[in-house]
Amino acid sequence: MTNVTKLPTSIELDFADGRYWFALTWPLLLELERKCGAEDHDGIARDKSVFSMHSQLGAGLIVAPDGEVMFTGGSEGLARDIAHIIRLGLIGGNRATVLGEQNTVSPSEAHALVDAYVYPAAPLVESAAMAFAILNAVIHGAPKAVDEPEVESN
Repeated sequence: MTNVTKLPTSIELDFADGRYWFALTWPLLLELERKCGAEDHDGIARDKSVFSMHSQLGAGLIVAPDGEVMFTGGSEGLARDIAHIIRLGLIGGNRATVLGEQNTVSPSEAHALVDAYVYPAAPLVESAAMAFAILNAVIHGAPKAVDEPEVESN
C-alpha cells in the first residue's frame, strides 16, 4: 500500500467492516458540489455549496452525552447528498483497515460500500451523522487525537 499523508481535513471513522479514511480533495469537493446541485427554474444547473450541505445536515442532529447521534428535526439534508458525501469521501481517503490489514478503496469499492452499508442498510440518521462528520472535517479541520502533537505554524 502506498504511503498516504493524513490531511488536516481528513477523518478516520468506523464504517462497514473496518476503519476507513474519508477525505474530500479539491477535485472531489468540486464534484460533490456539482453532483448535489440542481437545475434552477430556468433550467440552468447550479452547484450546491458544501457549506449549505453542512448547515442542512447539522441543523437536525445533536450528540447526546452518551455519544449517540439523534435527529431532532428541522433538517433539510437530502439522502442523495449523504450518499455522495460518504462515497466521495471514501474515494478521497483511499484507505482502510479491515481485519488488521491496510487496504486501498477504489471508486467501485466505495460505490459498493455505500450501497451495502448506507441507508437502507443503516438508519438514515447514522449515515447523516457520518456525512456531517466528513463535511465538518472539511470545513473546520479534523479533530485532533489525544496523542497527536500540535503543529506549530510560522
